[in-house]
Amino acid sequence: MKPVNSYDKITLGLNKALDFNHQYDCKKTYSNTGELLQLSHQQVGMSITIDYQRSFTRITLSSKFLKAKALGLITLDTFSDMYREVSKVVSISSAELEESIFQKGEVTQDVTVDSPSDAIGYLYTLAKKQMAYKIPKRCYKHGGKECSFYMKKNNLSRKYIDYLSIYDKEVEQLNPEIKANQAYLNSLSSEDRHRFQQALKGKVRFEVKFNSAHMVRHHLKLTKDVRPTFKAVLDSEVPVVANMVQKVFKDTEPNHQEQYKPKNMNQLSYYLALKENKFDLNQTREYLRTQFGDVKLSRIMKKVAEVLVSATLIPNETCSTAYQTILKLLTHQ
Repeated sequence: MKPVNSYDKITLGLNKALDFNHQYDCKKTYSNTGELLQLSHQQVGMSITIDYQRSFTRITLSSKFLKAKALGLITLDTFSDMYREVSKVVSISSAELEESIFQKGEVTQDVTVDSPSDAIGYLYTLAKKQMAYKIPKRCYKHGGKECSFYMKKNNLSRKYIDYLSIYDKEVEQLNPEIKANQAYLNSLSSEDRHRFQQALKGKVRFEVKFNSAHMVRHHLKLTKDVRPTFKAVLDSEVPVVANMVQKVFKDTEPNHQEQYKPKNMNQLSYYLALKENKFDLNQTREYLRTQFGDVKLSRIMKKVAEVLVSATLIPNETCSTAYQTILKLLTHQ
């Protein structure tokens, strides 16, 4: 196997105060006594902060530093490009960059489909059938078409959050309200900008966020004796995005019975409640809360979700086919 993951954003840490190259302007932070505490520098796709009190350097990068090649993302293949850009700003060796600690990031994978809005809409419909991950009450739209949604699971605390985001990359990139994206487009030549915008068409982006060292280890299956270095992360052969998508959607596909047949009165009542609310779990939850209050609601909703998974609805066949197509694209790139 070979490394399979790519990243749109990463934050790296080094237990060393690096030196900025003199030609770059830096923001300076002083203590009340006039002691220099921090130096920081920002440019499109890059932010570097040197903390002199802690003797620590934090490097935050997005794929935008790759300029016209940004859709290539941060990977083992683009490491040399990244090192070249970072070393222009600070004095750092290739080995130091490789051995820096991977603090957080966004594992990112793009797939190209005929209709991003349809694919996102079908996945959102399936996402509503599961209970493990929270999703927004409605899929976000642009121009009346589905363009994005996210799924989040807070296992224990903030550092254990599982987070999957699915969105139309073209819509997100061209959104005038996202200043960083506009700054990136303005940094390109007119020819590169046109080429980049053409390459965005049909792209659906999947992102899994690593918000802590724990989640880096969890998703990449790194044992405790392996330091989560940048090199270890780039070398990983664990397909994070495909694994996460399967984890979220595996229990949402319909069985292939012609018609759902309840086994007892409870299942029948749950099925009728779902039918009354157009098979929308969130809407059904609110409906049951108004009928019976919050007593045992969580337990009841787990049973309702089981009924929903078992019930075959005609639209689900289309949604399931879309999911299987997306999964194949994610696993065969």
